[in-house]
Amino acid sequence: MSSYAREAESRGLEVIVAGAGGVGSAIAASLAAAGAGAIALHDLRDETAEALADRLRKHYPSLDVRLAGNDPAGYDLVVNGTPLGMEAGDPLPFDVARLDARTFVGEVVMKHEITPLLAAARARGCRPASATAAHGGSKSRGCTGTPGCRSRSRCSAAPSSRSIFRR
Repeated sequence: MSSYAREAESRGLEVIVAGAGGVGSAIAASLAAAGAGAIALHDLRDETAEALADRLRKHYPSLDVRLAGNDPAGYDLVVNGTPLGMEAGDPLPFDVARLDARTFVGEVVMKHEITPLLAAARARGCRPASATAAHGGSKSRGCTGTPGCRSRSRCSAAPSSRSIFRR
């Protein structure tokens, strides 16, 4: 179970996940299985986000799942499940000025342990967590750090239900 999911499990958090592809799906599935209170999904492709929302609703009918913009205000947990942050100059997936200091900010980009999103979140007083840190500071523990990573058995972002991935 991911560190994001453990956080949600303990408190039934309101969550927003940016990215509804493979990585975002894994994170959303882990959070749903862990008992998140509600999951909002944001993806640049509405049809991708809606497809994930449908799968989550099917497997977790009591979970409040909705599509959202990328405004992180009001969420307890904000997770970047996109490749934004892998390359210098990438835009941030969320407007960090809208983050509250109590917000837990998760990042799956493994190219850098402290990404621009995490640095900005930390500067606002948020609690950040990176996938690199979840892997002990190294990508060598089985995860390649790419959206196509197949090392799910050793990955902290492993899905709790493989059927969520099926499209």
